[in-house]
Amino acid sequence: MEESMFSMVQLECFLAVAEELHFGQAAERLQMTQPPLSRHIQQMERTIGTPLFHRSSRRVELTAAGRALLPRARQIIDLATKSEAEVRSVGAGIAGTLTIGYTAMAGLTILPDLIRRKREEFPGVRLFLRELVSTDQVDELARGTIDLALMRPIGARQGIASRRVFEEELVLAVPSDWALASDAAPVSLTALEGTPFLMYSPGESRYLHDLMQTILREQHVRPRIMQYAGQIMAILALVSVGLGCAIVPASARDIASSRIALLPIRLGAGKADPPRVGIDLAWAPETVTPLARSIIAIAVGGNATAAP
Repeated sequence: MEESMFSMVQLECFLAVAEELHFGQAAERLQMTQPPLSRHIQQMERTIGTPLFHRSSRRVELTAAGRALLPRARQIIDLATKSEAEVRSVGAGIAGTLTIGYTAMAGLTILPDLIRRKREEFPGVRLFLRELVSTDQVDELARGTIDLALMRPIGARQGIASRRVFEEELVLAVPSDWALASDAAPVSLTALEGTPFLMYSPGESRYLHDLMQTILREQHVRPRIMQYAGQIMAILALVSVGLGCAIVPASARDIASSRIALLPIRLGAGKADPPRVGIDLAWAPETVTPLARSIIAIAVGGNATAAP
């Protein structure tokens, strides 16, 4: 690999003399003595084989070669300065590029607020967003193709750390022409005994599937499962055509059609609070970047939580 023709020190010396047209003033500007400044200029002239300045006892002028070099020297020094600042910013976690995976419901809830706060605190950060189901996000984190993941809780996983950044209540989604839809009062889950019900797929939506199983088991309720689906939007579509009811996050109100009624849930004795569902921010600790740590800090620090 060939060495650069000029060093940055030499270019800075040349630029100072070219702009001051006085070796003494250029040396003062660079906070150095005049002899080493003159040596740097002489070394540049020997390297290219032609003078850069006309020198006399009364004045210093640029030669044609010096005039040709001047704009390029400015460009190189400016690029080097900007590059150094950019690299320092990336190292400090305040600039760079970040890829975030997110579920559809995270896109309706925590992600917009996270993007807003990112713009306010880290305007130099460029985000790439990828909508993925939670199970795929785990794989992408392990492969390093995403930096952060907004997904449903996955429990303890080797090589992955996570923090809860959002919670909201669960509600009951029923077809709007069902009798239950006419009453805005909280619905007891015991009313679902034998009722057509739409369940989350244990493959694509393990967290929600297991959570529904736990809730129904604790309430001693056995609905009639009509269909499994991996995505909340698919569940809502099936509810809208009257195939059954489903338990969904409250944020589903933002995408539910007019053919769906969303009703509050009431649990049985000993369960005073309605069930809630969470979204976690996950990352791979061994490969997490300073920039990713900065985004984690604003997400966890804000700890956005849906109103009850």
